[in-house]
Amino acid sequence: MDNNLRAKIRQALTTEKKSDIIRLNTIELTTLVNMQRVTVFKYSNGMQRFAKIEGNEYYDGIGSLDISRTQAKQLAYDFERFSKKDGQDLYAQVYISDWRKNKLYISL
Repeated sequence: MDNNLRAKIRQALTTEKKSDIIRLNTIELTTLVNMQRVTVFKYSNGMQRFAKIEGNEYYDGIGSLDISRTQAKQLAYDFERFSKKDGQDLYAQVYISDWRKNKLYISL
């Protein structure tokens, strides 16, 4: 595993909550999804919430779906295919959390 990814994971897990949001390039994302230490995969679907039917007062989305490792790998593959915009690399935002017995939980 690349040292940069290891440092990002360590920094996220040493917070008071033992979780945080990290930003990963395509190689780091693929490496994370393939790690045996990651045992729980979620996909944040972000159902949008509004205060009024016709209003524009917006609240952050909620909700996530359980996905398999295979589905997570497919998402990482799709991200890699579209990871450049206007000549710049894009980064995936991933929520990572400590899980039971030194395992990891991630939400893409």
